Amino acid sequence: MIRSVIQRQTRVVVPLRANLSRARLYADDAFEKRESASENKYIHEKEMAQLKELREKLENAKKQVDDIEAKIGQRQRESELENKNKK
Repeated sequence: MIRSVIQRQTRVVVPLRANLSRARLYADDAFEKRESASENKYIHEKEMAQLKELREKLENAKKQVDDIEAKIGQRQRESELENKNKK
């Protein structure tokens, strides 16, 4: 009689354990997905901020190049005028 009671109890416990482990796996998987999505969002926002900063630096560098080219052109014109006046 004791054996039959123990056997009945173990039959109930095994499926319950299996269901609990499945539930834990599902919960862990859902948590991992949310965590991964959160990390990906953070990384994306960080990369977008870096990209914006790089674009601003590029724009400033282009302005500097344009200013330098304008100065070079002005000096060349001045040099040509001086050469014409000397002749």
